[in-house]
Amino acid sequence: MTARNSPSKGYLVARSVQFKFVHELAYLVRLCIEQEPEFSEIIDIASELQDYATGV
Repeated sequence: MTARNSPSKGYLVARSVQFKFVHELAYLVRLCIEQEPEFSEIIDIASELQDYATGV
């Protein structure tokens, strides 16, 4: 499973990683990076997309 084909929440659930139920993409990607450094490839775009996230 790589950063290119794995949604971050699904990846974290599959890895049994606890996370806050939020729509903060950069936060979720940083958690993924702790498990798989390859996710660092998408941290910049996740940060840019953060402005479009919705609150829960």
